[in-house]
Amino acid sequence: MTGSGDAKRLIIHFYTAQARDMCVGSTHSDFPDLQFHLYDPKQLRSDEDLCAIQVTDIPFFITKPQLHSYFKKFSNLLSLHLYSRKGAKMQQARIIYDHADAISHFTTQWAVYCFSTCLRVTPCHYSVDRKAARREFIAVLSGLPANTKDIHLALLVKEHGAKAINISLSLNSYKPKPWAYVTFNSQETMDAAMEQTIGFQGRTLRW
Repeated sequence: MTGSGDAKRLIIHFYTAQARDMCVGSTHSDFPDLQFHLYDPKQLRSDEDLCAIQVTDIPFFITKPQLHSYFKKFSNLLSLHLYSRKGAKMQQARIIYDHADAISHFTTQWAVYCFSTCLRVTPCHYSVDRKAARREFIAVLSGLPANTKDIHLALLVKEHGAKAINISLSLNSYKPKPWAYVTFNSQETMDAAMEQTIGFQGRTLRW
């Protein structure tokens, strides 16, 4: 059994292809509301992608229970898989909701602030090119005071039309470095922001 609600599926294993085909091709009076069809893992993954998001740039100090507690506010979660690739400095998560509408606002919202950290969010059903476009226009903002966190720059992000901001962290200590990567949705928006003088806590930051 996988999923829940409208997404619930029962996967049945047969000893022979003939028995499987008889089940799929027949009507079942005892289960009039059930639809039987051939199991296709790729199609199942594709259907899940319509209700799923990929969350990246997750520091290792953020745990799975913390992520679950935060992201469940958008809707009911079917699953949350937290993982990291070998040698990676950050974690990623694949989160599946119980319906597609739960992720619709992530079409325009590219990131969330979780425990003062900016986490990037991308719908899983996006094409490779569309996913890549979310990392196409990035500028570096330097001169940050010590111990600045992503959330401290949230207002600047909003004022200058940026979509996400990620302060570089030291590999071992996770202490924030004095620069951040600022993501925009277009070259024009990025160019306009970089023409501005950015002041923060009595400092003039540099692009």
